[in-house]
Amino acid sequence: MVTEGKFADALAAFDDILHSIPLLVVDSRKEADEVKELLSIARDYNIALRVELKRREVKDQPARAAELAAYFTHCNLQRVHLALSLRSAMTTFFKLKNFNTCATFCRRLLELQPDQKMATQAKQVLQACEKNNTDTVELDYDPRNPFDICSITFSPIYKGTAFSEDPYTGAKFKPECEGSVSPVGNLSVIGSDATGLVSCKAQLKS
Repeated sequence: MVTEGKFADALAAFDDILHSIPLLVVDSRKEADEVKELLSIARDYNIALRVELKRREVKDQPARAAELAAYFTHCNLQRVHLALSLRSAMTTFFKLKNFNTCATFCRRLLELQPDQKMATQAKQVLQACEKNNTDTVELDYDPRNPFDICSITFSPIYKGTAFSEDPYTGAKFKPECEGSVSPVGNLSVIGSDATGLVSCKAQLKS
């Protein structure tokens, strides 16, 4: 569904996974680790898909749409989905005339070794960007500084800055979001004191 661009349907599917995981009971730590991995995947795609849906809502605001397109490329996605997100950001930033930043998306896309058509497009755009290595519009985006995405404010939480956490999924949010219900599954309160996911009795032993 993600590859086909059916983002709302995909989001509903990942929400179903997030709602089902707390009901799982497994017998070993290994299986518990697999459940945690599933939770991480569902969380990351929930955030990514809501970022992309938000971008579509603000498509008449080029600067904001560009920020969201950039954030989308920093979500933990499968290789094929990451390539599609980078191509989208590349196109968006080129149209915005933010050529310096656009070039970073081109290089990241080429590092993934995409299919020939996508690679050719990325190389052509990169060549054009390198001839005019400037950014026209100032954005809240620094590709050199690692960050998480607050999926309430849809803004970056750069490394070293304060955040509040969803105790169930581990999703991070801006401090001002503390006390709100986490939109990542809508099951827990951001910043609340909780044990997190426990799916195996062995996890309760010291």
